[in-house]
Amino acid sequence: MKFKYINKTTIAFLAAVFLSLTYTSKASASIVTLPTGTNPGDSYRLMFVTSLTTTASDWGLETSRTRMNSFVTSVANTQAQLVALNTTWNAVWSTPTISAKDNTGTNESNASHESVPIYLLDGSTIIANDNADLWDGSVDNFINVTETGSTLSAWVWTATDRGSDVFAGYAGMVEFGLTNNTSGYWVERNVRPRSESYHVYAISDVITVAQVSSPTTFVMMFTVLFGIFVRRRNTCSSN
Repeated sequence: MKFKYINKTTIAFLAAVFLSLTYTSKASASIVTLPTGTNPGDSYRLMFVTSLTTTASDWGLETSRTRMNSFVTSVANTQAQLVALNTTWNAVWSTPTISAKDNTGTNESNASHESVPIYLLDGSTIIANDNADLWDGSVDNFINVTETGSTLSAWVWTATDRGSDVFAGYAGMVEFGLTNNTSGYWVERNVRPRSESYHVYAISDVITVAQVSSPTTFVMMFTVLFGIFVRRRNTCSSN
C-alpha cells in the first residue's frame, strides 16, 4: 500500500471521525443504563432519586400517586439516555389503597410482578437482587444517585411504612426516607409536614437487554473506513 499519497489533512479527517465516534459513546458517561455483567436477554430495573423536589400536599388522596408518578417521569425525561430506554417510571409512594410495592410493580407476592435485580444509574451498584430483597427491611446500598448521575444525601417522600410497606402517615404528617441509609430507614425514617418539599425515589419498569454495544465496534468502523480510503487512493494513483 502506498501511504505516501495520504496527506496530513486526510489523516486528520479520519482521526476526527474516529474520535467523534468514540466521544459519542462516552459523552453521557455520567449515568449508565446498562449494568456491568448483563447480557442479551437479561432483565433488570433501574432506580434513582430525583434531583428535584416536590411537596406531599395531596398525601392521602389517590390522585397523589398519579402526580408522583408523573413527577418522577418528568425528571427522568430530562435525560436522553433514560428517554431512550422507552420504559415506565413510577414513584416509591403509597396511597390508602395502593402500596409502594404495587405502584412500582415490585410486590413479591404478586406473580405478575417480574422479579429482577435493581441497579443504580452508575452501572454497577445493586440495590436489591429481586422484589423480595427490596422489601425485606433493608437494601444493599444507598439509593443516592440522581437522574444526572450525581450523588445526593437527602430526605425522600415515600408515604410508606418500613414495616408493612404500605401507606402511612397521620394528621398531614408524611413518612420520608433517607438516601444515605440501607436499613428500613431508606423508606421510612420519620414524618414531616406535607407542605414541605423533598425528593422522590423512582423505579423503572423491567428492562430487557436486546444487544450490547462495544467500543470494539468503533475501532472496527475506523479500520474499515481507513482501509477503504487507502484502497481508493492507491487505485487513483495507479491510473
